[in-house]
Amino acid sequence: MFVRVSLSPFLLDADRRQYQIGKPKHMNLIRTSPLVDALGRRAVTAEERAKYLLVSFLVFSVIYYSGLAIGTGVPWSLPSVIEAIAVAGINIVGVVKTFDASGGKENPDYVAEFTCLYVPVVVTTYCVVWGVYWLLRWVFHESILAFSQSHFQFAANLDRMGTDLLGFLTFAANLIAPSITYARLVDLLARVREAKRSVG
Repeated sequence: MFVRVSLSPFLLDADRRQYQIGKPKHMNLIRTSPLVDALGRRAVTAEERAKYLLVSFLVFSVIYYSGLAIGTGVPWSLPSVIEAIAVAGINIVGVVKTFDASGGKENPDYVAEFTCLYVPVVVTTYCVVWGVYWLLRWVFHESILAFSQSHFQFAANLDRMGTDLLGFLTFAANLIAPSITYARLVDLLARVREAKRSVG
């Protein structure tokens, strides 16, 4: 036998607005629209924001330690250095663009909004991009190896740089995933900004 206990009489007015009986709050790890709406209404609590921050760290740990996402080549090799510089550039441009889209200096909630939206965007984007990468690598493995060992100029150029077509595909995935992530975040943060304006 289960007994439902109502906490409503013991809550202050401010707490009662955040606590809804029968509507338990849950994290949006896939869908962004409910999160955009909640952020627009300023309905995401500090505790929930902290949870999104924690999950963002856990998601990246799973993505990279599981082997879903991998680096281009041996650390400090030319391909690895080029990839690191390119990814750093994407992150710098991405943060500037998302900051501007969220309202810039006028938005004190930028970091919290970015963190909350970052989780579902990364989960969906990285799973798709790296899923396609591994599918291509699995289906066309023999063809990719054959091309890498061929005498085509592109294959020869990759070889001079210390990589091959597999390395190039990895390089592309490592650039495409964060680029799409930031592009989506720019759009979502702009939507949050508009939602906050409409709420007043």
